Amino acid sequence: MLRHLGRASGILAAGVAVAGAQSFDTSTTAIPLRRNIPPLAAWVAGTAGDSCLAVDSFVQREPGDGTPASQPTRAWLVQDGATLVVVFHCAETQPDGMRARLARREAIAGDDQAGVILDTFHDRRHAYLFLANPRGVQSDALLTDGQDDDFAFDAIWDVESRIESDGYWLRFAIPFKSLRVQHAVLQTWAIGLTRVIPRTNEQVFWPAVTRRVEGTVQQLAAVRLAGVDAGHDLQIVPYGVADAEAHRPRRGAGLDWTRHAAGGADAKVVVRNAFALDLTVNPDFSQIESDEPQVTSNQRFEVFFPEKRPFFLENAGFFQMGAVDLNRGAAETLFFSRRIADPNAGVRITGRAGAWAVGALIADDAAPGHRLQPGDADRERNTAIGVARIQRVIRPGWTLAGTATHWNLARRANDVGALDVRARLWPAWTLAAWVAASRTGTSGASPAGLAANVHLKRTGRGAQVSLLYLDRSPEFHTELGFSPRTDVRLLEHYGEYRWRPRHGPVLAYGPNSFFRVGWDHAGGRREWIVRFPFQVDLRGQTSLFCRRVESFDRRGAVGIRGHLTTFNASTNWWRCLGVSETLDIGVAPNFSPAAGRSPEPARVVTGTFDITVRPAPRLQIRGTYLYNRLRTLPGAVGVPGTAVIFDHHTARLRVALQFTRTLALRTIVDYDGLLANPDLFARARSKRLAPDVLMSYFVRPGTAVYVGYTDVYTALDDTGAPGSGDPTILSERRLFTKLSYLLRF
Repeated sequence: MLRHLGRASGILAAGVAVAGAQSFDTSTTAIPLRRNIPPLAAWVAGTAGDSCLAVDSFVQREPGDGTPASQPTRAWLVQDGATLVVVFHCAETQPDGMRARLARREAIAGDDQAGVILDTFHDRRHAYLFLANPRGVQSDALLTDGQDDDFAFDAIWDVESRIESDGYWLRFAIPFKSLRVQHAVLQTWAIGLTRVIPRTNEQVFWPAVTRRVEGTVQQLAAVRLAGVDAGHDLQIVPYGVADAEAHRPRRGAGLDWTRHAAGGADAKVVVRNAFALDLTVNPDFSQIESDEPQVTSNQRFEVFFPEKRPFFLENAGFFQMGAVDLNRGAAETLFFSRRIADPNAGVRITGRAGAWAVGALIADDAAPGHRLQPGDADRERNTAIGVARIQRVIRPGWTLAGTATHWNLARRANDVGALDVRARLWPAWTLAAWVAASRTGTSGASPAGLAANVHLKRTGRGAQVSLLYLDRSPEFHTELGFSPRTDVRLLEHYGEYRWRPRHGPVLAYGPNSFFRVGWDHAGGRREWIVRFPFQVDLRGQTSLFCRRVESFDRRGAVGIRGHLTTFNASTNWWRCLGVSETLDIGVAPNFSPAAGRSPEPARVVTGTFDITVRPAPRLQIRGTYLYNRLRTLPGAVGVPGTAVIFDHHTARLRVALQFTRTLALRTIVDYDGLLANPDLFARARSKRLAPDVLMSYFVRPGTAVYVGYTDVYTALDDTGAPGSGDPTILSERRLFTKLSYLLRF
């Protein structure tokens, strides 16, 4: 979220005051310790008392960097030794324009919201983020400067909310035992407060936030806390799941039913307030929510799907390494947890001590062993997996870290070791770099590989620039990572400039520039790509974007020139409606030609359309449609004129009804149809229709009940292979229920 709220903070805002006192220096100010902190009603009535820290000087980051917030915002901070309480009064001069849905936890993007940022170790790089919308729907995340915000993190905390005629009130109650904190009587933390106002496109912060300085956490306000008692934290989450699955092996056959019931438990022990030891036995690593639809046809590299399984989510950033985000396409992820498919057990420890941060994980994965042949009695049936990472803060903004991974199955092993550094050279300039070595194979035959990455980045309100160099040798390999390609040297540049008018409907406009060129280690050119986009951001959360792309790609001995023209428009101008569309037209390679054909250029059309309708605060309807079309160009070998290579349609309709904060019903209908020409494309024709219904009762992280039902309709032939007809045959059916309950001591 702070990627959208703002990536940087100003030094400190002036004008902060203890209620009833004069202004103060935040670097030496304490959050008062007070017993019996009153509920929200007392703050609304003005009877909460004066023993608190009051803040009212919120400053815009967007659209006016450094200008006061247009809507009055006031906050009070106090703690009782076990809980931090933050109360917001977010005034609104046009309450009819306020956006507040009753939705599932985390689903508040696009709503009015307020939040608290806590750097509990004051290391100026890592922090917790707690957010809530005016209806009290919660969202939380882990922030690490230089990484994407991790919204997979879930903590146990409470929020009270009240909507009034002049705005809304929120009361955050964050238990210290839900945080990792220092083991000291007197502690120095860093704190930031934020508010999002969609009606005016505003993102406001205390202390002041600016794009002119790289990073958010380094610029939060330093405060003292005395008497912090996180107490002992032992969590045990037993679970039980029962499901029944049916499969139809071929057209005309009946459904073959299998039934399954399982149970297991996760446990968490917090050691000295700062280290968390996680253990799991017979874990349920199934996903409750399906992946968002993506275009998977004609992809050059493996498609990345994010992790959603609970055991891997908390503190996932401890294991992240890389100078570039995954969505840039050139990152290196040495540990991608979805590589662990079916673990029997796992142990993980994460935590901080002073300037050190450590993370380690051990798991036993049964899935790869299931794929071995039955006669391989002398082989290991499970995969042994180990991951470790240690990081040291050398000084504020400078970190040095090491990572090691181990994967072993059937006498074959893969070991990877890496060192990485991140340095803030100047307030707006950051350098990140890493080097890694791998060894893969059986004993006596273990080829070694090397990889390296250097990334220089400048953050600014007007200009942003980054320069990347990446090198992976042909022998570099990581079984547990996500590495798109090897045998490559890449040089990449990105830049943008934005003009920001002070008045009128346009908030910002300007060009981007991007180029990338790659070679193999023999000196042959692998690819180059040049993009020239232009973007206009308007009021009402509206954006217009166009781009021209020229490219070259070599597949084997074949070099293919391509080009694309992109048009994108999106808006959330209306409270009840959001629309986004993207259209790409041009020439691109056919990456999956049929057997006997070489990769060749083809005419491509790719479109994405997304619409979200909110007819009531409790109801959301979202439709997504993805279209990908490939046609031969005139003169293609063996094709008279032009011919269809494939048409790929992917559609999703999602209807979510939130009865209360805890009780929800959602229905998803997915359709996927790949209409491929077998003479020109390597994948077979297929059609799939899948309605999916889920009832959920989510009390808090760890305590939930789910009941789900899914049907899958396909076009099967008499052998069980995908047919060419419509998806009218019920080929799969699944019913499941899952119960988990958090026991906290």
